[in-house]
Amino acid sequence: MNIQHSNQLNDFLTFYIETRIDGTLKYETLIDYLNGTYEIISLDNKKSIIVNFDRGKNEKILEKEIKAMVEKTIKESLLHP
Repeated sequence: MNIQHSNQLNDFLTFYIETRIDGTLKYETLIDYLNGTYEIISLDNKKSIIVNFDRGKNEKILEKEIKAMVEKTIKESLLHP
């Protein structure tokens, strides 16, 4: 399985990360810096997870944390479909 994350993208005021598995877009992560939350959305089964984060956190550290969380979510979904 090949998991690929984009860098943070900016669509107006919403930041997001796209995650592709074997080349197919499977997850989007919406990042809300104002409220200190990010939401991981599974495009396959429309599930989502909302996570709070420290708004003072360095952007690169946050991006690394989000990618690790998405990968954990992917692995858990494979174990418990």
